[in-house]
Order: sequence, then structure tokens, then C-alpha cells
Amino acid sequence: MTRTDFIILIVVFSGLPFVYKSFWQQTGAAEYANIFVDTTQQHQLRLTEDQVSSIPGVLGVSKLEIKQGQIRFIDSPCKGKVCIKQGWIKSNGDLAACLPNKVAIQLAGQYQLYDSINF
Repeated sequence: MTRTDFIILIVVFSGLPFVYKSFWQQTGAAEYANIFVDTTQQHQLRLTEDQVSSIPGVLGVSKLEIKQGQIRFIDSPCKGKVCIKQGWIKSNGDLAACLPNKVAIQLAGQYQLYDSINF
């Protein structure tokens, strides 16, 4: 390896943190939550208002809690309760779903992290 190769490697590796921060890091807090039931958007909830919402799904009613710019499932008629165990989501592009009840939450804001998500 020549001296020039070594210098090129140093320049490339020193620029990697900047590239990672600019292109692959999440964009921050979300502004609203899109609520999907059976792949159709049913509601859009603002994350600035603390509330508890009841969303009817295929198996029954799922309850969502919004508090301090975050959202989570607090009750759902599914067996495993994986959606509840996931906890709070708050970043733009985050996704939580109760698959048996076919209720999903996708967070969004000014800058979208993903251009589309399929269920």
C-alpha cells in the first residue's frame, strides 16, 4: 500500500460519521399518528394532545394512549399482547401493530423517513 492509498483511506473513514448522520439517522420526533385498520387509514391523531382513543379492529377494540408526544397500545383483544409489550413509539417513521386485530400505527411528521410501508 502506497502513501497515497493510506491518505485516501484516512479521508474516506473520517467522513463516514458525517455520511451516517446525514443520511441514515432518524429525523426526530413525529407530529401525528396515522391509524390503519385492515390496511386502510382510518384516523390521524395529533401527538400534541394527550388522550386515550378506542379503535375498532377485526377482533374488537384496541385502545391507544397518547402522552407527551408518544403513543402506545394500552389494551387489545389479541392473545399474545405483543403490541402492548412494544411500548411507546415517538420517532418519525416508527411503526407499531396489533396484527391479529389488524390495527397499525405509523408515526409521521414534516420529514418522512420512509416513502411507503406495506402491511
